[in-house]
Amino acid sequence: MIKLGISIYYPYICDEQLKTLYIMSSRVRTYDKCNKANGYGKNLKMNDGTYALRRQVMDVIYEVKNLVNLPRIEVRINERPKKGNSIGLAYLNANIIYIPEHLFVKYPAYVFEVVLHEIVHAVTGFGHDDKCPLMRPSIGNKPMDKDKAIKLFQTYFK
Repeated sequence: MIKLGISIYYPYICDEQLKTLYIMSSRVRTYDKCNKANGYGKNLKMNDGTYALRRQVMDVIYEVKNLVNLPRIEVRINERPKKGNSIGLAYLNANIIYIPEHLFVKYPAYVFEVVLHEIVHAVTGFGHDDKCPLMRPSIGNKPMDKDKAIKLFQTYFK
């Protein structure tokens, strides 16, 4: 066994098995990143209620996936954040988004807008922009029109 950076090379394993090992190690990395507890609340256990909330987020992703080329995005529904009043979190350029359950209760009209905002963070790595209504760090006084949100979203993928 020879260590090459993070990867481990087993000289007696064929290329197909090595590819499988690499994919499995990538999943473990993603699993560790997605499922560790952080200051933004622990991930909820999957049950009917959590699945219904996750389904709402996935519906938004599928809707915009027809408009722009998106990679697979991992979605986690988590508890209310312990610090601050965050209504979404994404790892930049990592294709992982977290949506706290209180978004669906307290701000249900903003779900579409927040999910698009977090997708831009997760896929492009673009940070906040006070000049753009979609990418500003806080939500507006009233929800953005869906068509306007989609047009702004598409500008980040040209």
